[in-house]
Amino acid sequence: MKTLSRSFVILLVFAFLGGLMVVSDAAASGVAVSLGLIHAPKDERQPPPENAPQIRENNQHEKPSLPYLMGRWILSTGKSAFVISILVVLIVFPKSIVRRIRKTVTT
Repeated sequence: MKTLSRSFVILLVFAFLGGLMVVSDAAASGVAVSLGLIHAPKDERQPPPENAPQIRENNQHEKPSLPYLMGRWILSTGKSAFVISILVVLIVFPKSIVRRIRKTVTT
């Protein structure tokens, strides 16, 4: 039961930090757009630049291949998991150091 509760706590921290990353990214993007640091997405149609990929007759861009999409998904998921795991370690590691110092002081 102890292992299950620890796993549950780790999953909750992981979900919380993931949500915090999404919210902070959205807030930072909103602030950057409002300050004029980046441009907001535009809805109006503009002529494509000369080096843009060719548009097919049915007005759709060529779809990327499945291995390319899978690779991008794996890389983005791995990056997010790495960042969140670093944050979890930064939260948990000081707690273990304090516990180790308490044991050495009391003995």
